[in-house]
Amino acid sequence: MLLSKEGRLDPMPEMNEKERREQAIFNLIDNRTIGTQAELVDALNESGFDVTQATVSREVRRLGLVKKPLPGGGFRYSVPVSRSRAARRFSLGSFVTGFSQVEAFCVLNTLPGRAMMVAVTIDELELDEVAGTLAGDDLVLVLIKRQKDRERVEAALSEFF
Repeated sequence: MLLSKEGRLDPMPEMNEKERREQAIFNLIDNRTIGTQAELVDALNESGFDVTQATVSREVRRLGLVKKPLPGGGFRYSVPVSRSRAARRFSLGSFVTGFSQVEAFCVLNTLPGRAMMVAVTIDELELDEVAGTLAGDDLVLVLIKRQKDRERVEAALSEFF
């Protein structure tokens, strides 16, 4: 970790400002209930990003965020569950930088800050052979139910990158 210009610890020093803001948005909507652009502006500003409502509006549209209803009423921002095959291909093909296998696992290396998006995309494919995914900052671990299905999973994922 390095210190940012403001003297804070910067966990993503190799990313440009836009990429860091994008990652922060994904982290915030994953970990907090944020239902309005104003709430997202406030949360980003608290996280050290100097943003306006106009910037957040563009980011929400660009990232394809959707509002999901909450059980008790109201809404929260979320990453869309269903995306077209072309959008999945873009997500995987644009961010994955490597692929390796370990017994009944596949390890995908991604661009910094893109692993969660890639993992969600793989989960959305609902491959029968995949038990689930685990994402870090730049690595996705794909858990395969049976070792014998590893090649089939690799072939299915290879369609996208």
